[in-house]
Amino acid sequence: MFIIFFLVSQAFSETFDLRSLKAKTYTRDNTYCLLGGKRLEIEIRSEAPHTEPKEKNYGEYVLYYPKVKKKGTLLPLGEDKLNSYRLFAGRGTKCSKSYGYSLDSKKLAVLFLKENRPFMDKLSLQIFNSDSAAPESIIETDYKSDLTVGIDNGFIFRTYADRQGLEMGTVKINDVEFFFQDRDFPIWMKYTLQGFEVTPSESFQRYPWKQYFKTEKEFLESAGWTDTEKKFKNTVQYIAVNHKGKKECVLLMPQKTKLSGSETWRCN
Repeated sequence: MFIIFFLVSQAFSETFDLRSLKAKTYTRDNTYCLLGGKRLEIEIRSEAPHTEPKEKNYGEYVLYYPKVKKKGTLLPLGEDKLNSYRLFAGRGTKCSKSYGYSLDSKKLAVLFLKENRPFMDKLSLQIFNSDSAAPESIIETDYKSDLTVGIDNGFIFRTYADRQGLEMGTVKINDVEFFFQDRDFPIWMKYTLQGFEVTPSESFQRYPWKQYFKTEKEFLESAGWTDTEKKFKNTVQYIAVNHKGKKECVLLMPQKTKLSGSETWRCN
């Protein structure tokens, strides 16, 4: 997964005509964040006058107002205007309608999602200086995400291993027929000022089928966790269900395979 860092250019922020931009764009969403006692507004705007319901919160322009209702400044997030962004909506500790997390006493990360249809949106971060309320850097990632939780000096978030296509069918496990399909394998990661890293313990604690593993060690072994590479290798996940018998099983594999039922399924 690739991560792209952008330094904020003050010259870029000052080269646009705010009045002209507002005349040709429409507000899609906004949030208020608290930075070192200062109230900051962030606004998403789009050139499209009408949108589909699923597109209503996306925009190509992200503005911020160091002093609410005063002169706004255009953030370089999505500077090429080839992508649309939305707020990573939720109740964060520092923002009203979106997630904003303190990274230390001087820095705040405000979270955005970059449009990635038909797949899940990708995580982007805008780092602000808490003293000056000025943007410092942008981090755009290839991490698909839909959930985040604050921690001390950062946050954790759920992402997913890449998956190609959808596979489903039937398989006999212990002479019982199950309907199976592959599912996205959830991975929990952490971001602090030290960077991004996978958190194996959180990945186990928040795993939806955690109860099928006796211990965290058993889960990590099944998922192919490696301490040296700091990643999971068995991220092809099959879920098999027998509705009549109210049975469910999970299987983690390094790659897609023709299932025989003799694999090491873990069942309720």
